[in-house]
Amino acid sequence: MWIQTRNRIVRLVLALSMMMCLGAGLSVSFVEPAAAQYYGLDAFSPMVWLPTLEAEATVRGSWVNLGNGSLTGLSGGSLRDHFKLNQTAFFVDTTVRLQLGRFSVRGTYEPRDLAAFVPVFPGPDIEARFSYSGIRIGGDLDIIQWNRTRVGMDIDYDLYSPQFTFPILNAFRARTLRGENAFTMGFHVTYNPLRTLFGLSAIAQFKARWPISGTQVTDWEVSGGLASPTTVIGSWSLQSGYRNTQISFNDYRGLPHPRFDGTIQCWFTELAYYY
Repeated sequence: MWIQTRNRIVRLVLALSMMMCLGAGLSVSFVEPAAAQYYGLDAFSPMVWLPTLEAEATVRGSWVNLGNGSLTGLSGGSLRDHFKLNQTAFFVDTTVRLQLGRFSVRGTYEPRDLAAFVPVFPGPDIEARFSYSGIRIGGDLDIIQWNRTRVGMDIDYDLYSPQFTFPILNAFRARTLRGENAFTMGFHVTYNPLRTLFGLSAIAQFKARWPISGTQVTDWEVSGGLASPTTVIGSWSLQSGYRNTQISFNDYRGLPHPRFDGTIQCWFTELAYYY
């Protein structure tokens, strides 16, 4: 398990290095005289300046429920009807992103823990619990940059893995399934035009990622809101949106190999600070 995790981290570091090199090349090849200063070059001087350093911190309130899904094998059934995992829970997610030129690195903490009690006759009720909480690290490469408008590609690696604990009805006990750490790639679009109304501008975002290895995670989200003007102390935005995450994994420890398939549905509101 450690060897697999080490190999994935090595691949992640190599991918980040390649994206950084590609980002450095794009910063030079796509520069235009009128926008050269923005991309880190001075059009009126032969000297080359360091790329702009930026930062972002986001706090997101998420209303989450485990939607359609099922467990196949070992007293399997519907996550909603059989295991009662259809309640909505509130979680607070946090993200920190540092950007240098076109390349940025991210760290995100997302708690996800949903539980319900399943009646097991004639014994006591047994808890069914889905947990997918931890820190995700990743990197972004902006292919297009214009002020705060960004379009680019991403890679992500989960430092945690999904777990599902469920009752085995005929044995009057519970079993825990564990997936692998997810390694994904994707893209992002952030649109923030220059036009303002009472000092505020519109902002819209779309993000998506799909699996490379490990737990199969397919994730997309869309959001929109308002952003403040940029000042010497930074700026902020307030957005609301929807996120859909599909998760599938097999637990290969022992026999048979049950399979978990679930969809996490999430409505959220987030406050972001940019510097």
